[in-house]
Amino acid sequence: MRTSLSVRTCWIAAASLLLLWQMMSPACAAEKDSLVVFPIAVSSDIAAGKAEFTAQYAEDLFVLVKEGLTAGKRFSVVAFEPRIASVQRAIREQRFTEKEVLTPIETFSGIDKARKLAALTGAQYAVIGSIDRYVFAEGKGEAELMVTFQLIDVRTGDAETIAATGRGAGAVDRGSEAEMGAGTAATYDAAEKVVAAMASAAPQLLTAEQQSLTTSEEQPSGARKSKSLIPAIIGAVLLGFLIGGS
Repeated sequence: MRTSLSVRTCWIAAASLLLLWQMMSPACAAEKDSLVVFPIAVSSDIAAGKAEFTAQYAEDLFVLVKEGLTAGKRFSVVAFEPRIASVQRAIREQRFTEKEVLTPIETFSGIDKARKLAALTGAQYAVIGSIDRYVFAEGKGEAELMVTFQLIDVRTGDAETIAATGRGAGAVDRGSEAEMGAGTAATYDAAEKVVAAMASAAPQLLTAEQQSLTTSEEQPSGARKSKSLIPAIIGAVLLGFLIGGS
């Protein structure tokens, strides 16, 4: 009896391990790609008198885009933090100045800088953005915010560019309060459009290595799915038989 129970226990343990192995296989536990979001830049072409407004909109955009990408669950998202050890070491080694690290990165011209800083964080992807144009129509209480974002593959330098225009309306004839309200609404509108566009653009930025890996895992898809299910089926049958059987 003891020998029978011992053998039965071993078989149950083996079946459980088979199921556990299946659950922890790459097909069931794929890791998210890491992505770092940098602070939003404001174009120097925007009138100085609007600096107070656009500075606030840039901060809001940064938070909204980061939270939107996090909610999408496609990436493991972090905000760029200049105080981390690797970035501070780069400053000490004079690879960057402190001003370069703290200054928001402009789109297009800042891709190389973003790649280098993102690499210091260990991120696979980076997001940079700029407010290119801001207009507020006082008579109508309407604001328009034009932005450009880039989703960058840190390893290859490939980038998907996303341009969006956010629009918002506020109360009329309430001065700066109305403008801030309309501008904030335009900021939310722009952020929503950018996040939606990035969700569509992300698959296009798979690196050649990732594409090769994906292809090898998926071809032939029917055979791969069948093979991946075999250990789970065997484990489940064994476990059910051994627990339910006499």
